[in-house]
Amino acid sequence: MSSSTIATTFRIEKDKIDKIDSLAATTKRSRNWILNEAVTNYISYNNYFLNEVEKGLQDANNKNFATPEEVDNIFKKYGAR
Repeated sequence: MSSSTIATTFRIEKDKIDKIDSLAATTKRSRNWILNEAVTNYISYNNYFLNEVEKGLQDANNKNFATPEEVDNIFKKYGAR
Protein backbone atom coordinates (compact mmCIF):
# COMPACT_ATOMS: atom_id res chain seq x y z
CA MET A 1 0.00 0.00 0.00
CA SER A 2 1.16 3.52 -0.72
CA SER A 3 2.52 5.50 2.21
CA SER A 4 0.33 8.44 1.20
CA THR A 5 -3.28 8.07 2.29
CA ILE A 6 -6.39 10.21 2.15
CA ALA A 7 -9.66 10.00 4.01
CA THR A 8 -12.87 9.46 2.09
CA THR A 9 -16.50 8.79 2.94
CA PHE A 10 -19.26 6.90 1.19
CA ARG A 11 -22.69 5.53 2.00
CA ILE A 12 -23.11 1.84 2.71
CA GLU A 13 -25.96 -0.27 4.05
CA LYS A 14 -25.87 -0.90 7.79
CA ASP A 15 -26.03 -4.67 7.38
CA LYS A 16 -22.81 -4.55 5.33
CA ILE A 17 -21.07 -2.52 8.01
CA ASP A 18 -22.29 -5.00 10.62
CA LYS A 19 -20.78 -7.85 8.59
CA ILE A 20 -17.53 -5.93 8.12
CA ASP A 21 -17.35 -5.21 11.84
CA SER A 22 -18.03 -8.85 12.65
CA LEU A 23 -15.29 -9.94 10.27
CA ALA A 24 -12.94 -7.36 11.76
CA ALA A 25 -13.61 -8.60 15.28
CA THR A 26 -13.18 -12.24 14.27
CA THR A 27 -9.89 -11.57 12.48
CA LYS A 28 -8.71 -9.01 15.05
CA ARG A 29 -8.33 -6.41 12.31
CA SER A 30 -9.72 -2.91 12.11
CA ARG A 31 -12.67 -1.91 9.95
CA ASN A 32 -10.23 0.30 8.05
CA TRP A 33 -7.95 -2.68 7.33
CA ILE A 34 -10.87 -4.82 6.12
CA LEU A 35 -12.13 -2.06 3.82
CA ASN A 36 -8.65 -1.39 2.43
CA GLU A 37 -8.20 -5.10 1.70
CA ALA A 38 -11.59 -5.20 -0.01
CA VAL A 39 -10.76 -2.21 -2.21
CA THR A 40 -7.30 -3.60 -3.02
CA ASN A 41 -8.79 -6.96 -4.01
CA TYR A 42 -11.54 -5.28 -6.06
CA ILE A 43 -9.02 -3.21 -8.00
CA SER A 44 -6.71 -6.18 -8.52
CA TYR A 45 -9.49 -8.47 -9.75
CA ASN A 46 -11.00 -5.89 -12.09
CA ASN A 47 -7.62 -4.95 -13.56
CA TYR A 48 -6.97 -8.66 -14.20
CA PHE A 49 -10.45 -9.15 -15.69
CA LEU A 50 -10.22 -6.14 -18.00
CA ASN A 51 -6.75 -7.23 -19.13
CA GLU A 52 -8.09 -10.70 -19.98
CA VAL A 53 -11.02 -9.17 -21.88
CA GLU A 54 -8.61 -6.98 -23.83
CA LYS A 55 -6.47 -10.02 -24.71
CA GLY A 56 -9.59 -11.86 -25.86
CA LEU A 57 -10.66 -8.92 -28.01
CA GLN A 58 -7.21 -8.75 -29.57
CA ASP A 59 -7.36 -12.47 -30.34
CA ALA A 60 -10.81 -12.03 -31.88
CA ASN A 61 -9.67 -9.04 -33.94
CA ASN A 62 -6.73 -11.16 -35.17
CA LYS A 63 -9.16 -14.00 -35.96
CA ASN A 64 -7.25 -16.21 -33.51
CA PHE A 65 -9.94 -18.75 -32.64
CA ALA A 66 -9.81 -22.37 -31.54
CA THR A 67 -10.38 -24.87 -34.31
CA PRO A 68 -13.38 -27.21 -34.07
CA GLU A 69 -10.94 -30.05 -33.36
CA GLU A 70 -9.36 -28.13 -30.46
CA VAL A 71 -12.80 -27.46 -29.01
CA ASP A 72 -13.77 -31.14 -29.36
CA ASN A 73 -10.56 -32.20 -27.62
CA ILE A 74 -11.26 -29.88 -24.68
CA PHE A 75 -14.81 -31.23 -24.35
CA LYS A 76 -13.52 -34.80 -24.51
CA LYS A 77 -10.81 -34.06 -21.95
CA TYR A 78 -13.36 -32.84 -19.41
CA GLY A 79 -16.06 -35.38 -20.27
CA ALA A 80 -18.49 -32.93 -21.82
CA ARG A 81 -19.04 -35.08 -24.91
